[in-house]
Amino acid sequence: ILRGSYGPTEIRYTIGRCGFFIGSRMHACIAALSQGIPAVAIAYSDKFLGVMDSVGAACLAADARTLNDSAILAAIRFAFENRQSVENELKSSMPAVRFAVHHMLERSQSELDVIQEPLPWAHPRFAGPHSDA
Repeated sequence: ILRGSYGPTEIRYTIGRCGFFIGSRMHACIAALSQGIPAVAIAYSDKFLGVMDSVGAACLAADARTLNDSAILAAIRFAFENRQSVENELKSSMPAVRFAVHHMLERSQSELDVIQEPLPWAHPRFAGPHSDA
């Protein structure tokens, strides 16, 4: 158990020191998986399940909306007992996931760079009565 206030970098570092992680917060589970840490996500939304699926870890997600306590504990037990093979799979698959995310972000930036004209409502004549324009 970790007590106190920590920033994102400190939390990510701490998660990276784990040998196995159980989380119900999506970004914490992403932090674990991206560092090759086997993580069971106690999911509470379709988005959470989709993220786990997109990194090839759908089998590590336990949907708290549809599974009972016994089923969630069984999923955790299975992942823990197989954590070494999960870790090996993560370490081999994460470079491709990182590359895909990086490529997607580069494409998004390129598409944003295409926009050369300011949006109409950013023009001074649309500034409104309380603006300095």
